Parts: sequence; C-alpha cells; structure tokens
Amino acid sequence: LLPYMGEDMPMSYTLESLHITGLAVGGLVASVVVEPARRRIGRGRVLVAGTVSCAVGSIVLALAPAPLLSAAAMLFVGFGLTSILIAGQVLLAALHGPRGARLIGELNVSYSVGALLATAVLPVVAASVLGWRGFAAVPALLLLLLVLPLVLRGVRRTPTEGAVAVPADTAPATGRARLAPVAMLLCVVVEWGFLFWLATHLATVAGLSAANASRATAAMWVAVLIGR
Repeated sequence: LLPYMGEDMPMSYTLESLHITGLAVGGLVASVVVEPARRRIGRGRVLVAGTVSCAVGSIVLALAPAPLLSAAAMLFVGFGLTSILIAGQVLLAALHGPRGARLIGELNVSYSVGALLATAVLPVVAASVLGWRGFAAVPALLLLLLVLPLVLRGVRRTPTEGAVAVPADTAPATGRARLAPVAMLLCVVVEWGFLFWLATHLATVAGLSAANASRATAAMWVAVLIGR
C-alpha cells in the first residue's frame, strides 16, 4: 500500500519507515499488555478489542490527510493484529489440546490466503474510483460487519478461558534451546523486511509501477502460502 500512498501523500524514507515502526510498536505494546488484559477481562474480550482496534486503524488510515496521521493509524493496526494473533493462537491451544498446533498452522494458512487476496485485489481497487483509501477502508467494513459479529457470537457460545495443556516433562530451556528467541527475532526481521518493504523497493529502486509492485508482492505471497 505504501507506493500508492506515496503517490497521494509524498513521503520521505523516514516517513515511510514510521508506518512500519507504528506496526511494530503497536505489536510490541500488545505483546506486553495482552496477558494482563486476558487475566482481567478474558480472552474473548481481548479478541473483541483487537478486532475493534484494527477497524479503527483502518478507518483512520483511509481518512488520513497527512503521513503522520496514517503512521499513527498503524499503531492501532499493529496493536489489534498482534492482540488477535496472541489471544487467538492461545485460545486454539486451550480449546483443542493436542490438535491445537495443527489448527494454529491452519490459521497461518488462512492468514496467507487473506494477504494474497488483498495484494492481488489492491491494484484493481486502487485504479477504481475508490482509490487506495477505499481499499484501506475495506478491512474496516469486513471487521465491523463480518468479523466482529462472528467473534462476539463465538465468545458467547464458547468457553474462552480454558488452560493450555503443558506436557508434564516440560523443563526450562537449556543450552542451544535458549537461543530460540534470538532465532525468532532474526526470522521476524527478515520476514518484515520482505513483507513491508518489497513493494516499496520495487517501485522506488526497480522502477516498477505501484500496480506491478503490488502484483509482484502477491506472487511472493503465493510462495508463502505454499510454504505454510
């Protein structure tokens, strides 16, 4: 989306980076507060709050008159997305026990399908009368009209506070296993570098149009989907 935004609101590299930073900071805040929030209000309400936060971020992004405001919108998106990922994956593990890992994998596949559809549709919507702002507003509509009612319905019907089963022989990480957080950090660095900067790099360095950069990003998401 950044190449399209840059055509409408010219941005320096620093301002473009602020959008990615906003996502990261929102996600970092969520990773710190989600568990305390879960203890106070429950996983179900955390999922609802995350959904609403993503919707608010999408609306602010669609209406933002300046890059600083659109970067601020990313805080809400990052916070909501991370809240949903954390609470949702833990909920799957709590509800389904040994099958939870498989369901978390399926969750990631569905996430990839959504990302692929979004990047494929973006050039079409951006070229229409809706423009990139209309595309940014679509997630808000889907979240408020479809996702939020489904989450609320699920929260009312399903016990969301079950404990996650931990194998009896689980022990603290030792030796090289302690490097797992470092490995995950490096993986996320690489992943975010590709996911959030590929389209901008192709547009500003390789000289592709915003539409072709989006299509190339969609092709990358096809590979991500196959891998997952």
